[in-house]
Amino acid sequence: MPNVSYRIGVCLLALGVVGCSSGSGKHSSAATTTIPQVPARVVAASPDATRHFADVGYGLSFDYPQGWHEAPYKEIPSTFGAPIVFLSNATLHAPCTHTYPSPGDEQTTCGSPIKTLAPGQFLVTWSTSSNPGSRFQPFHPNTTVGGKPAAVSLVADGGCGQMRGEQTMTAEIAEGQFSHYAMVACMRAPNVTRTETLVRRMLRSVQFDS
Repeated sequence: MPNVSYRIGVCLLALGVVGCSSGSGKHSSAATTTIPQVPARVVAASPDATRHFADVGYGLSFDYPQGWHEAPYKEIPSTFGAPIVFLSNATLHAPCTHTYPSPGDEQTTCGSPIKTLAPGQFLVTWSTSSNPGSRFQPFHPNTTVGGKPAAVSLVADGGCGQMRGEQTMTAEIAEGQFSHYAMVACMRAPNVTRTETLVRRMLRSVQFDS
């Protein structure tokens, strides 16, 4: 079995996942992986029915509306953090492509699982980030999420304009001395108020193992 060399860089800004790449940058054919989609189930008698998400590795769990699509992030994590899961009412594509410039050499390029939000669509991204040697402290914590200090905000655009998002809701949650969790919800009208309500309900259900 050839040795596979992974060089992956995960760029995590305060507002979620942006285009990132790793490897030597040589031109080659790309093989796109398929991330698992959890099909939505319609429950007419219970519009507020939920599903439960739990990631043992990151110690994060929460409930979210049953009608949302879930796409767990299963690529190789970076030393400094990585996306955990994407949630949306839109169809999501694989966020990463893999190229093989030479036998035994694999390069990975990652970005957003959706390019453009259609009217009424949204994308929620959960991620984790670490800053070794620099203690993380949320900027002006105004609440708690899962019992941890957090800063939750809602702004117009807020960096989601590249996918035609009109409102951005963020939650930065302290985790230990040198890391934090981040939740970013990019929303496009109509129904932004309804989406915001559902995202806040999800935040209230968050639990951490530690």
